[in-house]
Amino acid sequence: MLEDLGNPHGDGSDPAVSATPSVTHTYAAIGPYTVTVTATTATGASIAGSNKAYVTVAADAPLVPALSLGQAYPHSSLTVQTDATKTTDDWSIADYSVDYGDGTPAADLGTSGYAGHTYPKPGTYTATLTVKDDGRNTATTTQQITVGSAFVPFGPTRILDTRNGTGAAKAKVGPGAVLRLKVAGVKGVPATGVTAVTLNLTGVNASTSTVITAYPDGTTRPTASNLNLVPGQVTPNLVTVPVSPGGYADRYNHSGSVDLVGDVEGYYSTTAAVTLGGTGFVQESGPARVLDTRNGTGTVKGKAGPGGLVTLTLPDDGSRNASAVLLNVTETHASASSWVGLEPGSGDVPTSSVLNFTAGQTSANLVVAPVSNGQVQFYNRNGSVDLIADIEGRVVSDPTTSPGAPGSPYFPVSPTRVVDTRTGTGAAQGALGAKSKLSVKVAGTGGVPAGAKAVLVNLTGVKPTTSTWLSAYADGSALPGSSTLNLATGATRANLALVPVGSDGSIDIYNNSGSVNVVADVEGFYLP
Repeated sequence: MLEDLGNPHGDGSDPAVSATPSVTHTYAAIGPYTVTVTATTATGASIAGSNKAYVTVAADAPLVPALSLGQAYPHSSLTVQTDATKTTDDWSIADYSVDYGDGTPAADLGTSGYAGHTYPKPGTYTATLTVKDDGRNTATTTQQITVGSAFVPFGPTRILDTRNGTGAAKAKVGPGAVLRLKVAGVKGVPATGVTAVTLNLTGVNASTSTVITAYPDGTTRPTASNLNLVPGQVTPNLVTVPVSPGGYADRYNHSGSVDLVGDVEGYYSTTAAVTLGGTGFVQESGPARVLDTRNGTGTVKGKAGPGGLVTLTLPDDGSRNASAVLLNVTETHASASSWVGLEPGSGDVPTSSVLNFTAGQTSANLVVAPVSNGQVQFYNRNGSVDLIADIEGRVVSDPTTSPGAPGSPYFPVSPTRVVDTRTGTGAAQGALGAKSKLSVKVAGTGGVPAGAKAVLVNLTGVKPTTSTWLSAYADGSALPGSSTLNLATGATRANLALVPVGSDGSIDIYNNSGSVNVVADVEGFYLP
């Protein structure tokens, strides 16, 4: 029996007497209590010794479900890891189940709280967690998850050269002609799972001024352009274009005849496993200057000579741990016509170029540069030249090794024009003046959703009245100390840029000198 001079429960209540080893007691208030147990024999004699216990009475805690969905490594970009173990409850959990919001049956997680799930296609889904406990309580919670394509750095690998018949007929592309280029399943690019390809597209020796448009095969040709060419020049531009279900992407030439060269620098995939040092998500990180041979930023001060190398040591901000970095590479003060390539690491001459230029020209091109031991190396073919590089993003598979926001999945779109100051598309009609800024709404237009974090934009400057440069950056942020596009007087030139989107869904385009018409075409977007 329970017995202790009137206070066995520690709350002033009468002792509870029981002929069995168990007894129940209900406390009237929350708080800490000391319970004393005394045992007696059938004749009423006390058994030596007593036992004290300490209990705390707390208010009933509700069932609070918690759901966390994140990238599962190493798996495809469509695979997520489910964690419901941070659910809180006074009762033991009897069952977890998750409806992933993609039309598949709800998954029963039992009492573990862990599971993996692969979504059928890129998109934004709302997953619902249902939790049941042993007290017959049920509660639910939801989480929105976005899954898309991850980036696979690749090459550079030449898959197109009409000068020698690589990837297409050995012949220039004529006026109004479409070159249908096989991409998926070619030279190491997978045959399936590829949603878009990133390649350096170069126009060589056009017979007349023309524009080249890249777009997914089997779709209507857009009004956007990727390359603007004048007769006799060699002009590159990085292009990211969706790949058709059959694995093709098209190239359209407007006027005259021109040779086209294409070097793959990466592709976006929904099936490649996201792994350290390889496939990952794009983390926008700039623009910020990381290389300038004119003053020794990121390398040794001094021009790259003929056959010379420039070694860029990336900053220790997570870029060194990236599998690749997106660099806007600018050349200036070239003493001869030349080209720059990514040094393959074997000491051999690169088999493809990332930037082509003539003596005295200042030009830029976006480059996907694989990172090796925290460095990137550039090779210059002829003459001497200064090189400048501004980092716009990096490819990360593990955000713990690359500080900042997690990398973002990619969603390609058919190139869509969002601004053209010549016609008043997306902005007031009229050239952009010196020291002027143009705000362009990109989120919520042209297939880009309101929540876009960054966009790939092909920025074109048309016939400036004087030599100038343009810079594209997130609306609401300060003008960066770097350029996106460099233009000579009267020239028309394009450059692809990875641009963060401001909180209002806009990007800004700044013109430094004279006046210039501005055209911008969105090629894809990244979601948080």
